[in-house]
Amino acid sequence: MYLSRLILNPRSKQVQKDVSEPYEMHRSLMRAFPTLNKNQNGGILWRLVTPRPPSSPHFLLYVQSKHKPDWSKLSAVHQDYFLNPADADVDENPACKEISETEKLRFPKGHILRFCLRANPTKKVGSSLKTEKLAGHKKNGKRIALIKEQEQIDWLQRKGAEGGFRVLSAIAIREDDLKHLSKGNKQQTGKLSLLSVDFHGTLQVIDPERFLQTILSGIGPGKAFGFGLLILSPA
Repeated sequence: MYLSRLILNPRSKQVQKDVSEPYEMHRSLMRAFPTLNKNQNGGILWRLVTPRPPSSPHFLLYVQSKHKPDWSKLSAVHQDYFLNPADADVDENPACKEISETEKLRFPKGHILRFCLRANPTKKVGSSLKTEKLAGHKKNGKRIALIKEQEQIDWLQRKGAEGGFRVLSAIAIREDDLKHLSKGNKQQTGKLSLLSVDFHGTLQVIDPERFLQTILSGIGPGKAFGFGLLILSPA
């Protein structure tokens, strides 16, 4: 697995476009993975940290991927996309490192970690019942956002039970909803609003193997829009 840290140039027109339209950001990031076709995700997860005064004015982007990225492919198309390292007060930009899944990500059962996660907590309504699916009457249903904080926490706890960890403590902070221009025919084209929630808290590893897969695969829907990357630190 590879983890990249990108400091973006806020004066770049392409950066400004990508920051305002998350799917455009996804398309830009995919330039660093030229061997993947458009139908392959490559395990790419990303998280944009927007500047908040009086902190750094730069856009910070974390990208996790199964394949090694070639960020020169992106900068070859958009030469001003990344901030000069001297202006960002770092030695290297972009920066990328390989993380051993065996040594760094296989946490033992019972291990406690701090986490932060930007997610799109939703649920499906109107989906077919199991008996209907077996009879061949399958309905996909509609995905709706979970607005109440307790519903969001409950959603995260369910994801934890599925993903090999237990949520010990968590707060859910609703961020500005993401806007995505959905293109279709004249009747379908319009702005799609995606609920964005930042979770912060502590978790305990229950099943190390499933937890590893959760780290690699991300949590919840909307991963192309910058949701699902689980960021961990020592408790």
